[in-house]
Amino acid sequence: MLYEDSFLIKQKQKFQRKKSNHRIFYKILLKFLLIFSLIFLFSILLKKLQILKKINIINTIKNNKNKERNNSFSPKYFICFCLMGKKENLYAREIIEHHKSIGFDKFIIVDNNDLNSQKYSDVLQDYIDSGLVEIVDKIGKIIDQGETYHYLYKKYNQKCQWLNFFDSDEFLVLHPQDGKNITIKEYLNHERFNKCDAVLVNWLMYNDNELLHYDNRTLFERFTQPEDNIQNRFVKSIVRGNLKEYFFGYQKSCHFPSLKINLCDSSGNTSPNYRDVVIPPIYKYAQITHFSTKSTEEYANKIKRGYPGGRFPEPSGNVDLYFFHNKFTKEKLKIFEDSFNMTFPKYHK
Repeated sequence: MLYEDSFLIKQKQKFQRKKSNHRIFYKILLKFLLIFSLIFLFSILLKKLQILKKINIINTIKNNKNKERNNSFSPKYFICFCLMGKKENLYAREIIEHHKSIGFDKFIIVDNNDLNSQKYSDVLQDYIDSGLVEIVDKIGKIIDQGETYHYLYKKYNQKCQWLNFFDSDEFLVLHPQDGKNITIKEYLNHERFNKCDAVLVNWLMYNDNELLHYDNRTLFERFTQPEDNIQNRFVKSIVRGNLKEYFFGYQKSCHFPSLKINLCDSSGNTSPNYRDVVIPPIYKYAQITHFSTKSTEEYANKIKRGYPGGRFPEPSGNVDLYFFHNKFTKEKLKIFEDSFNMTFPKYHK
C-alpha cells in the first residue's frame, strides 16, 4: 500500500508538472500572439497613415495647381453670349439689346445663313465695329449644334469668365431680388453659385397670343402668355470658363455640358442626378423666356428655314407641335397650308 501510495503521489506530481508546463506554454503563446497582433495592427495603421499623407500631398499639389490656374485665369469678358442663328436676322438686334441691358459684354454669333441670304453683318455692323459682336463665319455650311457649342467653348473659354449658349428665341430674364433689378454679374457672383460649373436655367414657353402675322413690336410686347407644359423642364446652360471637363454636346444634349462637372439649377441647388436639377422647373431667380412659336406666319417661316444646324424639318410634325402649344383655328391652318402648298388631312376631320 505504501508503494502504491507513493507511486500515485509521484504520478500526480508528474501530471501537475505537465499541466503547469502547458499553462506556461499557452501563456507564452498568447503573449506572442498578442504582441504579433499589435505589431500587425500597428503596421496596417502605419501604412494607412502613409497613404493618407500621400493623398494629402497629392491634394495639396492639385489645389496649388488649381490656385495657380485660377490666378492665371484673367478673362477679358465677364460673360459671352454664344448664339447660332440661321436666318434669324430679324430678331438679332432685340436679343442683343435685351441681354446687353442686363450686363452681357460680348456676343459671339455663328452665322450659318445661306449663301444667297442676308448676312448678320448686314444688320449688326455697328455692333461689330464697336467690338460688342463677333461673327463666326459658317455661311452656307451645314453644322451640328452640339459640336458648334463645343467648338465655341474650346475657342473662347479663356476669354470669358462665363459663357451662355442660347438660341435666338431664348431670352434670359433675371427676377428682381429684394425689390431691386439685378445684372447678370450680380446674379452669377452670388455665393450660391460658388461651387457651380454650369447653371441650368429652365425654359418658360410662351404661346402665339393668337397672333397670325408678324408685326414690328418687340417679342416681349407681342407674346405675353406663358405656358405650363412639359417642355418647361428643358434648360439651357450658362457655363463657367476655364473648365477642363466640358465635352459640350458630344453624344449628349446641346442643352447642357458634361455631367462630370457640377451642374446647378438657377437657384444654385446641385445634385448628382441631372433630373433633380431641372425637374420641376425653378423660376425663383431666373428663367429663359422662350418664344418658341411666335405668330403662325413666323412659325411657318421657321419651319422653312430649318433648324440651326441647317436641316429642313418635316412640316406636318412641326405643325402638330405648333398646335400642341397653341389653340387650333382654321385661320392658322390655312396659313400653314398656303405656306407649304399642301394639306394636313388630320385637321379636316
